[in-house]
Amino acid sequence: MPRIRAENVNAHKALSRETILNAAEKAFSKHGFLSSNLSDIADVAGLGRSTIYEYFSSKEDLLLGVAEARLVPIMQLVTAVEESQNPMDDICLLCRMTIDFMADNLELTKVVTWESRFLPNEYQQKMWELVEPLSEQFQKMIRAGLPDENPEILARVILFAIRDAGDILLHAEEEGYAFDEVKRTTISFIRKGLGLPSPDEPLAG
Repeated sequence: MPRIRAENVNAHKALSRETILNAAEKAFSKHGFLSSNLSDIADVAGLGRSTIYEYFSSKEDLLLGVAEARLVPIMQLVTAVEESQNPMDDICLLCRMTIDFMADNLELTKVVTWESRFLPNEYQQKMWELVEPLSEQFQKMIRAGLPDENPEILARVILFAIRDAGDILLHAEEEGYAFDEVKRTTISFIRKGLGLPSPDEPLAG
């Protein structure tokens, strides 16, 4: 069993927590949330099962911890996006950034978009809270570009479309889809839903 080495206690704790999160992300992605157990995750992490309980109270808490550790940075990134003079284009840019992130982080995508569905309701609610900054950013852009629409509902519709794109990305290779095709089709669908032409269509007038 590999030993974790760090320069001090705090660094050791941070490294141990990150090691657990990495092992859990791989386990949940490969074997699924229901089939994974803390003993197996502890073995992959090179730690005792009791050590996991020092950081996470349950398997549900651990999955939430994976999502939180990985999603918070991307949430900070999307909320820092500078707005242009065209909020509709900003919405599409934000969609593309999110889908690109999912395509580049497939293990995390499976954990967040699929395995999280097996969590109890209270944990699913916490998962939604993690992506709330993204939802709020969409709502802000919707208010600016589509003032007659309900921003909360439309933001959720967009987020569900992005989540489903993540599901397709997970099985793209076995189903013969290229990642770029999934991205393009999803963005085109969202653009048309917003009343915008596809990127390859001429503007009216």
